[in-house]
Parts: sequence; C-alpha cells; structure tokens
Amino acid sequence: MSNINITPSECPECGNKTYENRVDGSCLIARCKSCGVEAVTTYMPDYDDNHYRLYVDLDKTDRKVAILELSKAMKISLLEAKNLFKKGKELITEGDRYDIDAIIDQLSEKIILYSEPPLKEKP
Repeated sequence: MSNINITPSECPECGNKTYENRVDGSCLIARCKSCGVEAVTTYMPDYDDNHYRLYVDLDKTDRKVAILELSKAMKISLLEAKNLFKKGKELITEGDRYDIDAIIDQLSEKIILYSEPPLKEKP
C-alpha cells in the first residue's frame, strides 16, 4: 500500500476540512493543508500472520538472471545466490508477508516468482 488517499476530515487544530489522511506503506499520515499540523502513526489494516515460502519459477526464468537479481535484492554474494539453486531447489527465502513482499517488490519485474501458500491479493 502506498499513497492511498483517505477521505479528508476536520482538522483538530484549526477546524477546517482540509485534514488529509493517506497511507504510505505501514504509516498513516494525517496533515492539514491549512495550518500544517501533522500526525503519523502505524497502519496495518490487514495483518497476515501466515508463513510463506518464496520460490523462483526456473521453467520461466533464466537461471543466470535469477542468480544475479537475487544477489542484488537479498544483498548476498553471487555464490550464495547460486547455492540457493543447488540440487534443483527453487526456494529462495521464507518468512512473513512483510518480508516476502519486500523481496517480491524488488524481483517481480525481473524473475518469475511463486509462493506457498499462494499470496492473496492486497486490498
């Protein structure tokens, strides 16, 4: 979720209906265009507590491209990235939705990924 606008509301400071709320990642940012008062808080509307395993689809992705891109995205050496594919394994990482989304955001345009369980669409 990034830069999702939420309906303007009345500013608690000046009373004008110019208090705009927006979501940026996991933050809810409220700012009045009239007086400049601003507040920031945590925003996690759809907490997903599943544990995911993220894989590279090697049937649809060039292995060398996958190794290079994984190395960059995961901040690991080329050798470490290459070792992720030893013995035909396609698993590159596992973790919660937040961790998986961070990797997907960096890789989805360059290599084909899939997860188990399948990721649900974000609202």
